[in-house]
Amino acid sequence: MALPDRPPGWRIRLRARVLRPMTSGAKRAFLTLLVISFALAGANLEFTAREVNGVRTAEATAARSVASVVQLCQLGNESRAQQVTLWEHLVTISKPPPHETAAQRRERLATIRVFIAYVQRVFAPRDCARRFLPVLAWRLVLILRPPKG
Repeated sequence: MALPDRPPGWRIRLRARVLRPMTSGAKRAFLTLLVISFALAGANLEFTAREVNGVRTAEATAARSVASVVQLCQLGNESRAQQVTLWEHLVTISKPPPHETAAQRRERLATIRVFIAYVQRVFAPRDCARRFLPVLAWRLVLILRPPKG
């Protein structure tokens, strides 16, 4: 089936119809949609920037809190070491009872050794690096990684 012939001058009429000026209502609608589109794009950009900044701020806060936990752990180790020193000093300055026999002395020294071993075990330093630094390192990786995009 053959297509019908087009009337003469159809291209000129088509061009005139496509290129004719817009009505004032169409112009107003187009400009309104253009302004709304740019406003939404700007708002999207602003909210995205705030969200990214908020995530980075949260990650930095988490890293600082882990660093604080490590510092607290190290301070606890110092305090535990002082406790051991204190107990060892107290044992050292304690005087044996008067008229102590050799058997009683051996028993007292064995008890002191057991007590000092117990104190050293109870107040043993914690391994802060092993417990908290892997978490800190992971947080730093999250903070220092380059943004995607």
